[in-house]
Amino acid sequence: MAEASEEQLTVAQLNDERLNGVLLSPVKNYSRVKYTCFAVCERFLACGSSSGGVYLFHRCENDALVYLYTIPSNEGKVTAVAFSVDDQNLLAVGTAKGSLFVIQLLGSNQWQYLYTALNFAQSAVTHLLWEAGADFKLFIADESYQVYFVNKITSLTNLLISPLPTLILKVDSRINQLDVASDYLVISTLNRSFIYDMKESSISQIGTKSRPVGEYGICFFPREISNGKVYKCIYTARPGARLWECDFQGSVHYTHQLKSNLPKTFLSSVLNAKESNLFKPQSLQSFSPTFQKLFYLNTDLNNFLVAYSSEPQSAIYIIDPVRAVIVLWTNIYDDIAEIHGVQRDIFLIHNKRGNGKDLTPSFTHLRILSLEEATLHLFTINEHVEALKFVSKNFIYFKRCLQKQSKLRELIKETLLQLTERGDDFANFSEVQHLLDSQMEDIQQEPDLKLNWDGDKEVEQIVSESVKQKEIEKEIEDETINRDQKREENKCESELDKKELMDENSECNKNPLSGTIEDRIQFLENKLKVSGYSRNVKCGDDCGFPKPGSHLHLNDVQLELQTLLKQILFEKDAIKEYLTVCHENGLWPLYLELLLTSELYETYLITSLSLGDLCFLNNSSFLDFLKTGNNWNLLFQKFSELKLDKKQKSISCLNCGKEHFNEVVSWEKLIEYVSKNTDAKECVNILKTSEAIPNEAIASSFCSSLIRSAIIVEYQSAFSREKLTQLSAYLSKREREQLPKTKHWAVSLKLSEQFCAKCQLNVGFVKQNLIVFKCKHVYHSSCCMDRSHCQQCH
Repeated sequence: MAEASEEQLTVAQLNDERLNGVLLSPVKNYSRVKYTCFAVCERFLACGSSSGGVYLFHRCENDALVYLYTIPSNEGKVTAVAFSVDDQNLLAVGTAKGSLFVIQLLGSNQWQYLYTALNFAQSAVTHLLWEAGADFKLFIADESYQVYFVNKITSLTNLLISPLPTLILKVDSRINQLDVASDYLVISTLNRSFIYDMKESSISQIGTKSRPVGEYGICFFPREISNGKVYKCIYTARPGARLWECDFQGSVHYTHQLKSNLPKTFLSSVLNAKESNLFKPQSLQSFSPTFQKLFYLNTDLNNFLVAYSSEPQSAIYIIDPVRAVIVLWTNIYDDIAEIHGVQRDIFLIHNKRGNGKDLTPSFTHLRILSLEEATLHLFTINEHVEALKFVSKNFIYFKRCLQKQSKLRELIKETLLQLTERGDDFANFSEVQHLLDSQMEDIQQEPDLKLNWDGDKEVEQIVSESVKQKEIEKEIEDETINRDQKREENKCESELDKKELMDENSECNKNPLSGTIEDRIQFLENKLKVSGYSRNVKCGDDCGFPKPGSHLHLNDVQLELQTLLKQILFEKDAIKEYLTVCHENGLWPLYLELLLTSELYETYLITSLSLGDLCFLNNSSFLDFLKTGNNWNLLFQKFSELKLDKKQKSISCLNCGKEHFNEVVSWEKLIEYVSKNTDAKECVNILKTSEAIPNEAIASSFCSSLIRSAIIVEYQSAFSREKLTQLSAYLSKREREQLPKTKHWAVSLKLSEQFCAKCQLNVGFVKQNLIVFKCKHVYHSSCCMDRSHCQQCH
């Protein structure tokens, strides 16, 4: 972790026009499609849109962006996106309909859904937050003031039954910001801030003083203490450019006043920025912002808090909370809507004011740089005069450090020499020339500030009070650390006692993954007894066989038991025992899954027909079973044993004969199912040879259509064979010819243009075909829709 330093910093804007050109290119032809949110990580940038799609871009090493592909959705406007902290290939997407998707980004422009929860929330999803750690926890907040979470989202999630997000709490007003660390969740609403202990399922208010209704940021921040240890504290915004520093119990330790630091750190210009509406506040002394959002930014320079505000002015702030100072801030950007950061890079979407035009959305990429790095950056992009102006503006700083920067010193010297040779007037850079001369003479550095300690008693008193304040803060910090250590020790002891007590009093607390199969079955029995579950539920007939539709009405205990069974029961040596547990407790979906694992296809068929749901018959492995041998006849035979009464529309149990007045499957649906999974000719043969199908089950119109389709298929097959024979004979007679090399003009062509004529990206950035016209203009295949002529020349 970087130590707190007082190194002077600045901010550079990186190629704003090129960034917006790439980001807006996929939607510029669709006036109704607007970006609604975005997320960024080290490898990707994703933008959610009003159409429901997510546009994915790749971040290149040279700070360029490349459009990859669009992930479509039919669940309404995308309202939140977030990349996983531990796996950048996992992207969470929330929609206005209250749906959630977790998408895995694969190589070669491919992706897949790992988790899907449709319409689980009562309103639109507003926040998505991943917790760092191996459990891949995802937290979700919606417009109804509710917070949910999903646990353990991995590449195996889509192979199991995906549970819906779990509701953990509901707060009193709209949620402004969330953050999570070490099983603690902090929430800032319009009224107050909370901390939620996920282990104890308890919620506490942060601080006791009230604040005005509004948006106030909150986040965790790691603090480095003695012996290399790190502890996390909570920073939450307060009115008037203040920050509360709190612990995990919600107690406020310090109130940091940052207002007095604002006039000293105002950044009057941003490198490479071309905005024309930069203005300085009328009175910086009375400027009192509120930090609407806070987030932690881990850089190699230092650890910072990044904040932004919209009232009284739109501004960005970089804060060092350890020294309790604002490092720098600027109000160059209008109406900031969203901001995210990765290492030194800060991305924001804001409204850009044109010349007398309305505000238009714009993306901006900022980077935090030291003053030396900023100067080298200007030289790198060939802004030599701007680099000299920057050195002259920060003359005092470079006077102290330029002696150590040999590369920078040589660049400045070379630039001044070029200005002299060209005859340019560099009188404005006389200070820079003097700076180089003084460095060559190795003049001793002068102090920036001379204090008369004998006469300035006020300064002496301020320094004395500052030293005392630091000593008091050190004592409080040591006391806090000792108290936290004791609390952790007591907590461990209490958890150990609690575990021993639970092990003595209940068999349900044994680890279900250990022990023999009999122990696991006993564990399930104890679990059912504790939950008060009775097998006398309406999951089947008196004989225990499934009742039609009973798989659609599992109660909470059955769902919990089914999830538990999935975790501990899938072993080949105990399939029979697990089938018994599922059968006795009416867990038909899991029962059917175990039957397929055991290849008990006939029992699977009987159970599916008894449940009356043809969806189970669409399983690929079961379809393979039906398509081999004479198993289609087995399907019709078992269905005929249901004793369907056409007048009463009743179905009888295959086992005990009890009738149910709940028809969910019929001969028509069954025959339609067969026709969908076979070709017309095979379907005719199956229906013709089956003796179990009653004559009135097949309508004459369906029969004639099926026979007509079989005839057409047979005719097309014969016609295709005839045409292939004729084509083969024609090709064998034709002599092979070699085209003259002059017609291969593109083979020997050397590209005179290295950039796409439309998107202006290097032709080697994107792995796709190139379109080259005779005029020598080059296009990416995705950029040239009309290939009849060059768009630049016509």
